[in-house]
Amino acid sequence: MSQQEPLWKRASTGVLALVIDPEIDSLLGRPVTKARALQALVARQELAERMRRRRWLAIERARAAGAGWTEIDTALGNRPGQAQREYQTTLARQQCLGLATPDRHDPGLSEGATAVTHTTARALTIPAGSRTWRRRLGAQAWSALEELALSAHPDEQGWSTAIGVRGVAVQLGITKDTAARAVNVLIHAGLVQRTRTTGPDGRRRAGYRLNLPPGVQRVETSSKPCPDWGYGDQPRRIGRVRSNPPACAGATGEQPTLFEPSAIPVRQVTA
Repeated sequence: MSQQEPLWKRASTGVLALVIDPEIDSLLGRPVTKARALQALVARQELAERMRRRRWLAIERARAAGAGWTEIDTALGNRPGQAQREYQTTLARQQCLGLATPDRHDPGLSEGATAVTHTTARALTIPAGSRTWRRRLGAQAWSALEELALSAHPDEQGWSTAIGVRGVAVQLGITKDTAARAVNVLIHAGLVQRTRTTGPDGRRRAGYRLNLPPGVQRVETSSKPCPDWGYGDQPRRIGRVRSNPPACAGATGEQPTLFEPSAIPVRQVTA
C-alpha cells in the first residue's frame, strides 16, 4: 500500500493499522516520529467518521439479532426513540438515492410503535419529440442517459449522480467498455458532464452532472419529504441547464426542436 494514498481510499484494516502500530511501538519503547503520530491522529478521525456513517447498519444488525429499540438506546446511551429515528431517517435517505431497495425495512420484531414509512417513485417523463435525440445518440447512449437520470439525486446545483460506468454497465447488461463509450457520447453531446459530487456517505467522488434535453424530466415523488433535502411533497424535476444543448459530435444542421411534454404524448421510464 502506498503511503501517499489518501486515507479515504484505504480499507478500514489499513487505516486501523496506522492507529495501532504507533501505539505498539510506544508500549515497546520504540520512538514514534511526529509525522507518524499526526498520521495516527488523522487515521483515528477517519475511523470515527466511518463508524458514524455506518452506525445505522450496526443498528439494523442488532434489530435482526432480536434487540429491541429500548435495548439499543440503552446500549448507546441515547434518549428514548433516538436510535429508531436515526435508523429510519438514514434508511429513507439511502432509498431516496437508490442505494437501498424500496422494500428494505427494519428487520426487528414490532414493538407496537408506528413505523415511519417512506416510499419514493423515480421516473423519467420522455416526450415524443425526444426521438430526434434518440436517433442522434443511438440506443445504447440513450439507455445510458436514462440510467444516469434515474440514479441522480438533487444537490445545490441541480441533479447529479455518483454512479460510474461500471454501474451503468451492470444496470444495462453491457460491458464496461461499451458503457464508457456510451457515456462519452453523452458528454460530447453536452447532456452529461464529469464533476465531483457528494455521495450519500458524505464523501466527494467522481460523478456526472445532468443536462437533459428539453422536455425530458426526472420526476421524484414521495409520500414524505426525503430527509435533509429540504423540499416538500411536490415532484422534483430535472429541467434545462442550458437553453440550447449542443448537438452531438459531428452533427450538422439545426438543433432538435422539442415540444413541451404537456402538448404531445409522453412515456415514463421508472427505476
